[in-house]
Amino acid sequence: MSIASYLLVALLATAPAAIIANDGYVQSAILPLIALTLAFAAMSASSPEIALAKQTLKRFALAILVPIIWMIVQILPPPVSSLANPIWSSAAIALNAPSLSGHISIDPGATLHSLVCYLAVFAVIVSTVLVTKDRRRAELILLVLTVAATLVALTYLLGRADQLAATGGVVALTALLAALANGAVVAMAVERHLNHSEAILSISAQHLLQMLLGVCGIAVSVAAIVALGQRHLLSLAGLGFALMLFVAVVRRLGLRPWPATILALILVAATGAGLARSAASTDLLRLAESSTDESLAIAQRALSGSPWVGNGVGSFAEISRVYRDFGISGLVMPPSTAVAVAIEWGRPALLVLAALALQLFFFNLRGAVGRGRDSFFASLAAAGVLCALCASFVDPGLLAPVLQIILAVMVGLGISQCAGRTSSV
Repeated sequence: MSIASYLLVALLATAPAAIIANDGYVQSAILPLIALTLAFAAMSASSPEIALAKQTLKRFALAILVPIIWMIVQILPPPVSSLANPIWSSAAIALNAPSLSGHISIDPGATLHSLVCYLAVFAVIVSTVLVTKDRRRAELILLVLTVAATLVALTYLLGRADQLAATGGVVALTALLAALANGAVVAMAVERHLNHSEAILSISAQHLLQMLLGVCGIAVSVAAIVALGQRHLLSLAGLGFALMLFVAVVRRLGLRPWPATILALILVAATGAGLARSAASTDLLRLAESSTDESLAIAQRALSGSPWVGNGVGSFAEISRVYRDFGISGLVMPPSTAVAVAIEWGRPALLVLAALALQLFFFNLRGAVGRGRDSFFASLAAAGVLCALCASFVDPGLLAPVLQIILAVMVGLGISQCAGRTSSV
């Protein structure tokens, strides 16, 4: 196993500790680890593997570059002064500094930090794509990801609820991804058994153990979601399992990829219609089921006063100080990831980012149906992206770096295994 594989395993192994400690990732440690993983992955990959990765990632050039460009635009002084946030003109008057340059972001430092975090997540995806081109390494990374995510749910159930109460949304979404990952482990065991044995009932001990552990992992993850009171995520878990089951049935029946294409178009149309109906601030806030009254009040004021270009990615902490009631202190989380995106990125960016996520979902779905084997990697990525997109409207957990890392590895696994020798994608 390569050094990059060990580093990627170490990165995933830190996820449970990061959530349990409720201290986030330590940037001074995690960023060098991600950089080392990318460097060793690039050095150990062969030229054909790098060429294939470049060709695959080119399909997502727009999805990759749009967030980067927009965050840079928010950081730099805009060419038109009317695009700058009004807070800068007020600050120039208060400080008697007419030469003070304005920005779209009210906190350029936080936006720059968000840009670095985004590049780190993208580096994780690229590293995973390069590392997991080999099927054995892909299986190992899937198992490590599944164990790490399931351990978070198990820790909550084993009496650490008091320590994880402040990160309930992160734990619930991690449990949702853990349930899907365990489903992929079960699918992997079933596929391996069917490929090596004609007798359905004659199953090896290794494959049986994988199936049992996967089912137990699903049970633990679902129990954690229920215990956290995040029952709306159960429907998303059902959606993810239904999608993975659909891929398995289509492949088993030997159907062409067109049924998957039709389903994808239906899901895209339904999701797009739902996003369009949720464009109003009241709809966005109504979807945030697990938020507090204080968070909802602050978000409603911020949405009403936010310009269409947003207030700067990563600036919600500063915005909450402006719109909170007098005498209230402490950190306030946004009601949901979608609300944070509308406030920080701007309302139009909500639809743009959702469309880019759906592009990623569509690619993995077609890859899962068209690939000759190991389709569970791509089906897991498709289910994870779709469930994360839907969950972003009801919960702010996706803003946590640890969840972004887990989801990035899922996406990287799907992309790397989509373009195989027997794939029709």
